[in-house]
Amino acid sequence: MNERFKLFKVAMANRCPEAWSAYKRVRNSVTRALRKAKASYFTKMFGEVKNSTSYWNLVNRATNPKSRKTIGPIRRSDDSLALQDKDKATALNSYFATIGERLNNLLPPPVTTHPVQDGLALAEVPQLSEFHLSEIAVKRKVREL
Repeated sequence: MNERFKLFKVAMANRCPEAWSAYKRVRNSVTRALRKAKASYFTKMFGEVKNSTSYWNLVNRATNPKSRKTIGPIRRSDDSLALQDKDKATALNSYFATIGERLNNLLPPPVTTHPVQDGLALAEVPQLSEFHLSEIAVKRKVREL
């Protein structure tokens, strides 16, 4: 790392392409070594984890939540871009709120058959045609998780 810094100072002072090339070569090797060391450290640490709390704490440390990038612009269905966080959240919500319906429309319609066992028709199994779900019920179930 010291060599990298020294080469950087030389490259800045001289502004010569050879100095910049030498600096970039050392910079890349130092970055590569740091990434390998970090990966090795966390691989070892994940092998030593004993419970879920420790596991998730380690995941948070490994993913470095302080350096997470913001979400870039999101294209809406009308081809405009959502730039504000609230607009992005609304666009994502509208997409995921309709994905189930769109996937359902791709499936073939259900076929109702009367199962037969030993020559006798079995009772028809009722199908669920409507399903009502309240926000309160969902919140309660999520809280119970």
